[in-house]
Amino acid sequence: MRQILYTSRGHPDSFATDVVDILTVSRRNNPELGVTGLLACQNETFVQLVEGPAETVNTLVDFIAGDRRHFDIQVIVDRAIETRSFLDWAMAFHDANGSGPLDDALRRTLERTRTAPDEASRDALFEL
Repeated sequence: MRQILYTSRGHPDSFATDVVDILTVSRRNNPELGVTGLLACQNETFVQLVEGPAETVNTLVDFIAGDRRHFDIQVIVDRAIETRSFLDWAMAFHDANGSGPLDDALRRTLERTRTAPDEASRDALFEL
């Protein structure tokens, strides 16, 4: 199996609609494809982890790279896995625009990862 964690930017004028569309399609298609994961959003930034069969994840990553809803894609983690992090989630979701501890930590870590993408910032984003 393969696991990818990436960040991307969305378009401000359509971001809210795009998030709903991405979740709807992911939750409908992912169980059949054997894909699980998490989508988190902070302002107009996506953070998404997808995992599943390597060929399927490869196809999905190619699709995301060509998807008009995403730009400035940065792969943070790309690795082979034996067990899933999101075993029962076709696509979990977290809106990180709140003011809770997780939201604040994600906001800080995401900014650090996007401005100075070193191994420590990538590991911190993955851990969140």
